[in-house]
Amino acid sequence: MTLHFYFASRFITRFLMTLLGFFAFQFTIDLVEQMRRLPDAPLSHSSALALLNTPWGLYQISPLIAMIAGLIAAMGLARSEEWVVTRAAGRSITTALLGPAIGFFGLCVVMVAIGNPIVAGASAEYEARRAPTGPNTQLSIGPDGLWLRQGGDTGIAVLRAGRSGGSASQLYDITVTKYDEMGRPDTRIEAATAKLEPGAWVLTGVQVWDLRSGQNPQSSKQELPQYRLSSPLTKERITESFSIPQMISIWSLPKFIAQLQQAGFSARTHLAWFWGEMTRPFFMLAMLLLGASFGLHHARVQRTSLRILMAFLAGFTMYYMRDFAYILAQGGQLPPALAGVVTAMAACFISVGFILQQEES
Repeated sequence: MTLHFYFASRFITRFLMTLLGFFAFQFTIDLVEQMRRLPDAPLSHSSALALLNTPWGLYQISPLIAMIAGLIAAMGLARSEEWVVTRAAGRSITTALLGPAIGFFGLCVVMVAIGNPIVAGASAEYEARRAPTGPNTQLSIGPDGLWLRQGGDTGIAVLRAGRSGGSASQLYDITVTKYDEMGRPDTRIEAATAKLEPGAWVLTGVQVWDLRSGQNPQSSKQELPQYRLSSPLTKERITESFSIPQMISIWSLPKFIAQLQQAGFSARTHLAWFWGEMTRPFFMLAMLLLGASFGLHHARVQRTSLRILMAFLAGFTMYYMRDFAYILAQGGQLPPALAGVVTAMAACFISVGFILQQEES
């Protein structure tokens, strides 16, 4: 048991040190980029932006950091001949790696459960500070449907749709409230459908009420077969208004996915990200073991540089294969759950296979 704790502490310490080194490196690069992008901004503002943006970059490459940490830790133990002593004591390398595997998996679970909400919050705050004067469009999904706010030269219009036809350009059960330049309600519109065309929403089955002061809204009610509501929006701008999954905490993501599907929108991107996060601890464990498998050889064995190169090639191959599966899940070619689980399990099996091959050699 003492040996398991010792090996686990060596691997986890190497991972945390490697993570800290990458944090300092990436923060420095990001700080320089923020200063270049905002030359007139004070250093404190650029530093805050870099500090908010760095966690997402680290979180994204954390599997590669785990691979590098596993390689460094295993090579350090080989250099001190602790692997030789362990095997001489009757312990196999596979058994010796059981402690680091369990300890690192627990660390990865904590990283997803606590680190993911922190990274999501930091990314959302970074986007808010980086582009505070973006398009005058706000979109939200709730239990009662989709809410869309659009701005223009003549005032603001707030649209509520009961459901969508699967895209942001076709809406059903529409209620529109128009406001004048002073922010006062001007017109209320109810429609059966709304289709986004260049420059306007085309509403059908329309009822219009005039809400200006001094008039009875019911007496001014009009029923029209069609109504054009001018709009600066495009389908792409509406889609971009959705919260990207990286900015939503993993604890809030299932509820957001349910609301998105209830409103009639596709949630493939969010589902793929959710299952990727659920299987992240397994994939990071596989990357750690993969790096360790290339550092188990005796320190006197030659071709160390070639082993390091092979470790990086294998690690990057597994990392980009996981990204490829994520892209397929986004496009609907693979079920999101299958893409996340299969890639993580395949990575674990490949890593264990490399370790067993090193054990036999």
